[in-house]
Order: sequence, then C-alpha cells, then structure tokens
Amino acid sequence: MVLESWAIVIIMGVAAYMFGRARRKAWSFRVLPLILAPLANIVYTPFAKELADRGSDAGAVRILVYIAAFAVTAVWVVFCARKLSPRVAKWGYISCTLAFTAIELIIFAVKLIRF
Repeated sequence: MVLESWAIVIIMGVAAYMFGRARRKAWSFRVLPLILAPLANIVYTPFAKELADRGSDAGAVRILVYIAAFAVTAVWVVFCARKLSPRVAKWGYISCTLAFTAIELIIFAVKLIRF
C-alpha cells in the first residue's frame, strides 16, 4: 500500500501546486489535508516492520496511527472550512474531504487485516 500512498500524495501535491499557480492559495491549502492519511501510512510502514520483527502487535498500533491521522485531518479540514462563505459549500467540503479520508483509511485497514 505504500506505492498507492505515494501516488495519492503526488496527485494531491500536484493539485495543490496547480491551485497555487492559479492564484487560489486558499484552495491549495484546502487540498493538503488529503495528504495526511497516506503520508502517515508511508512514514509508519518501516516502523511497523520493525515492530513486527520484535514480536509486537504492529497492526493494532497501525490502526491507532490511522485514527490519529483521521483526527488531525478532521481538525485541519474544519479549520480550512471556516472561511468558506456559503454554508452548503462549507459542509460539502467537510463531508467530501472526510469521506475521502475515511474510505482511504478503511481500505488501508482492510488490506492490513487481509495480509
């Protein structure tokens, strides 16, 4: 899942860069929370292998890392959404961003359980 995580990080990074080039820096900042969950997966993978080699329960710790990544993403998204003017746009942004992150983390967790 690390390769898929890198693909998501690169695509969202390009999207943030393109918003920045189009002089929409606020939207560039609003795309960045989508990078946190795959970045947590990328960063934690070497540590999980080390914990598994030591005999620790790396899967449970990984799930806790995913929950922490989701919580940080949620805080960042709500912080970014507070300046959106129409209420519908604000709640649409929050729900779509958190749904994307939740689905992504569920996929990561299912892959963890299966393998």
